[in-house]
Amino acid sequence: MKKPSGRLERKYRIMWNDDGGTAHFYHPPLSPERFAQIYMGYFDGSPVDAYLCALGVNAGYVVNYPTEVEGIGFIVDRLQEAESIGSLVLWRHAENIRHLWETGHDPFEILHQEARRLGIDFWFQL
Repeated sequence: MKKPSGRLERKYRIMWNDDGGTAHFYHPPLSPERFAQIYMGYFDGSPVDAYLCALGVNAGYVVNYPTEVEGIGFIVDRLQEAESIGSLVLWRHAENIRHLWETGHDPFEILHQEARRLGIDFWFQL
């Protein structure tokens, strides 16, 4: 069996594992530029070669993007349906995600573009 080519062959110095980010520490609303800076601003000039991005946060079975997958919910829908988010920290996160989507900004695309600008490989994780 032949090994896949591309990023799977690359050796990384540091792979940064982001299990939900730090945007939940910042009061909403966040601009796209501030969102990118909060998540990736400290990577410029660092030995980080790859960024592993979580698809959601620890608020039950939710993700940070609209989905139709059975059993998984969009955190913003949960917020708007007045379901339990879990804590103030997760509420801030959901509000920041809601604001970005409602203003036409995909949070994952923001992070992907920032990673490209910095020369960092961008990976999703479940």
